[in-house]
Amino acid sequence: MLFVLLSLSLAAVAVQERAVDLGHAGDFAVLSTTDYVTCTDGKLTGSIGAAGPVTFTRTTYEGYGETYQNGAVATSSSYAGLQTAFAAFNSANANVSARPAAFSTETDRGTTSIGGLTFTQGTYQWNSYVNIDGDIFLEGTATDVFIIRVVSYLAVAAHVKVHLVGGVVSTNVVWQVGGYVSIGAGSAMEGTLLVNGYISFGAAGRLNGRALANGYVLLPAAIVDEVYNLVEIKKVAAALLLLPLPPSPPPPSSPPPCVWFNVEIFADQKPFETYWALVNHDTRDLVQSQDMAEGGSGCLPDGDYTFTIFDTWGDGINCTADDTVGFAFTISTGYSLDADGVHPILSGCNFGNYSSIRFAVPYLAPPPTPPPSPPPPVTPPS
Repeated sequence: MLFVLLSLSLAAVAVQERAVDLGHAGDFAVLSTTDYVTCTDGKLTGSIGAAGPVTFTRTTYEGYGETYQNGAVATSSSYAGLQTAFAAFNSANANVSARPAAFSTETDRGTTSIGGLTFTQGTYQWNSYVNIDGDIFLEGTATDVFIIRVVSYLAVAAHVKVHLVGGVVSTNVVWQVGGYVSIGAGSAMEGTLLVNGYISFGAAGRLNGRALANGYVLLPAAIVDEVYNLVEIKKVAAALLLLPLPPSPPPPSSPPPCVWFNVEIFADQKPFETYWALVNHDTRDLVQSQDMAEGGSGCLPDGDYTFTIFDTWGDGINCTADDTVGFAFTISTGYSLDADGVHPILSGCNFGNYSSIRFAVPYLAPPPTPPPSPPPPVTPPS
């Protein structure tokens, strides 16, 4: 009886998945092992590999003009190691296929439409298709691995976002799809697409990860970033861009107060290009960050901070034709934050790749408690 109970207990615990090794397939942001890649009016950060032709069509409207950056186009005639990448794709595909599924999702979830659901680490299996018809949430830590296996096709509706919650990183998210993947206009995906069919993006669709396929890959006005862990990228970038401050005063003996900050963003037509980060240099922690041009607020204790707003295209929040767009980073009044007593406020619109400010929040001791009033004089009896 003890053995039976122990076995049931172990079966109830989800196995910690291992990260997927992409090998040389991971050298590419976009890969087609048998077919072509077409980029139309889009933006790519990373390299492209394809057995067939790689085609770019450029336009001149705002925000575009180059179809890729920070990478190199590779075809079968120009990159000797491309066959190695194809073999690594097949190896990674086989490795993911061989892993036992911790969750049979059609039984456990009861649906193939998963909008609004939250998933914890593990391997999930659908024996048919999957529709992501609303935002979904992958919740866990930076070491948790998420494998989503779909035997048929994966369809992502327009303006849907995959949220990484609690420290989950895109390097540990893999979507293995037996058929095709269709990503709707304006949607934002996270992780590696490991696809046996084709991959197609809608206009302004975004992938923070890699699009690796046996079939063709279509990127019309889409953005693919070979930048996996945006949180870490934001933290490092914000820390490296700024000048040092003078030494901080010794810490106070009593708990410090906090100063409220607020980030407001009025986005242009491409909110997916804008994100920001607030870093505490004393603790090396990321205080807060947001992408998709979302604002934020919070309370800052005594410390050394940097706020940085980034634009992935490099033109800032474009206010050339619309003066109602832009951003503002503000600190609550009532605190002297530098030698001139100025409260750091950073705002603007056409800021290029980034705009940044470094500032200190020193501890301000509360005013001393006044001494108690003397008691009223006592009148002697007559």
